[in-house]
Amino acid sequence: MKKNTLIILGHPDKDSFCGALARAYVEGARQAGIEIKEIEIGSIKFDPVLWRGYKEIQELEPDLVKAQKLILQTSCFCGYFSGHF
Repeated sequence: MKKNTLIILGHPDKDSFCGALARAYVEGARQAGIEIKEIEIGSIKFDPVLWRGYKEIQELEPDLVKAQKLILQTSCFCGYFSGHF
């Protein structure tokens, strides 16, 4: 059974070094026969704010729900993730 894998590029610039690493991972995974989906945080409308706190359930991105394996690719600035993460 193929693992349903999701890779999330958290760097806002898909042409960055992080983007190149993510593309290389995707290419290798596909060559190995792994089913993989890509999300580029910088190219989607993404609102991480819980506007109603924990009073209401905020639905997850459908691909996050289906993923059996999750790869997070982002840069690290002075020990912290990109603001998009």
